[in-house]
Amino acid sequence: MTARFTFLLFVAACECGAPEAEPEAPVPIAPSEEAIAVPMEEAAPTPPPCLQLGFTESFTASDAQTAENRRALRLHASGDHAASEQAFGALVDAAPGYDAARFNHACALALLGRPADALVELQTLMCRDLPTNAERAAKDEDLSALRPDIETLSAAVAAQVSQQLEGPVLMAGGGTFDWLDPGTGPARWVQSGVWRHDARRFVPVGPRVTAPLPMTYVTADRTRVMTFVGTLDDGEGSSQPPFRVALSEAVTGRALFDQLVPFDDDRFFANAFVDGDTVRLWWTDEEERPVRRVADATGLRSANYDLPEPEVGFGQLSAFERQSVPGFEVTRRGVLATSAGDIEIGEGHRPVGMGHRVEVDEGRGLAVVLSSRGDDCGFPDSYVFSVVDLRARALLWSRASTGNAAFRLHEGTLFLQTWDEQRERKGTLRFEDARAETAQELPAGFGVDMGPLGFNPYC
Repeated sequence: MTARFTFLLFVAACECGAPEAEPEAPVPIAPSEEAIAVPMEEAAPTPPPCLQLGFTESFTASDAQTAENRRALRLHASGDHAASEQAFGALVDAAPGYDAARFNHACALALLGRPADALVELQTLMCRDLPTNAERAAKDEDLSALRPDIETLSAAVAAQVSQQLEGPVLMAGGGTFDWLDPGTGPARWVQSGVWRHDARRFVPVGPRVTAPLPMTYVTADRTRVMTFVGTLDDGEGSSQPPFRVALSEAVTGRALFDQLVPFDDDRFFANAFVDGDTVRLWWTDEEERPVRRVADATGLRSANYDLPEPEVGFGQLSAFERQSVPGFEVTRRGVLATSAGDIEIGEGHRPVGMGHRVEVDEGRGLAVVLSSRGDDCGFPDSYVFSVVDLRARALLWSRASTGNAAFRLHEGTLFLQTWDEQRERKGTLRFEDARAETAQELPAGFGVDMGPLGFNPYC
């Protein structure tokens, strides 16, 4: 299949004070002089802490809800803030998880001289998703009169979120993408966060990324969030069009930089490593020599540095953690070689022609091995998954299937996400004790990997 599309990264439709609020149908949104002149009631006291953080469902607006939000935005742009406030309010009442409409409702309330009501809406948004909404609220012109209150609220919620980062980092996502007609369906989005299983809530630590091909990654120390967006076309017919690579603070969502990264060479994947507020990027040229770059707030530049162990690999269609565990390797068919000796893990694991991912919890004596076999285009179309008892040096249980899988091992609890051979997500299972093959399914839209695609549309 041959196709070429030009994609732009855009922000979800929630900034009522910015022209890019509705990328599909842009309208200039600006407060009128009359609206600014409306007398405002006294500023509300500092809101109380969040009763709950995060959200329980991965919400994606329907076509009808998106259309109604656009209609209300047009009213807002015309200066009829009373009418837009009613429209946004009705939409929020009908769809409480529609954060874009709630943000717009806060803007309308602020321009009507109702700061206390606007702050209630902003508090709801920040308690649900601080990294996405805090920076937008701080920058939106419609909310300029509330800047001090927004700063206070953001700091209070950030302190709460920072106390709840001990859970496993998972992904939330939604929307659709059709290669044959990219403009149809709800826009794709993806977000990094911590899964709080006791409350069955997802607490975002990175901003939501809305784009046809969004990818996101949280660093191991949970202080930074990288996002990668493939453009697929640079408008000049390049065989390797550029990426957008962005870095933000975890929890607060404060943007550190957003840079376009062109490939100088015909390579499909690059590597990335976060170093403070910069990202080191490298790939190999046609002669297998490393090409080194550094991205930060000042731009993108060449650099000479020793190549670190990469945290993540990324391409036009996917991003994946690069993890190697010293002393653990599939060296021959059905064998996991460890520093303490070989362990039989099943015939399905083979050293040649398969990609391997290993995670080890030495304190609990556990290892998890995923071996994926690629199709003719190099994308996984079958996998074998095994859990190993390192102390007993024995295989505990295995699964094998067509399709693809991703997993995360966190303090003895295992999360396993699978796709079928058509690359449709089958869901994510949570094994409370990785040693036992007993699991429960997470709610739809939550998983280990929310990369947009698992195949090559050009193949």
